[in-house]
Amino acid sequence: MWQQKFAEGDFAYYVVPPGSLLCNKPLKELNLPPELVIVSVRRGRRTIVPHGDTIIRPHDRLLIFAASAETLTDIEQKMNLMR
Repeated sequence: MWQQKFAEGDFAYYVVPPGSLLCNKPLKELNLPPELVIVSVRRGRRTIVPHGDTIIRPHDRLLIFAASAETLTDIEQKMNLMR
């Protein structure tokens, strides 16, 4: 797992395991907190700049920016993500 403090927030990488609440849903349906942004999705060798219609798949690697480390911890636990 990688996590980096940046200005007033934190970046972290996560892997989406099969069975995560994020799997097979478009971003716009995930009801993510407003203080969190999925910056990129790494799928195999492709890097995707996600939009509302981007569907998260098992084994995707997400770069997430959040306003605080606590927000990252909350989303990790709620969505069953792996660091």
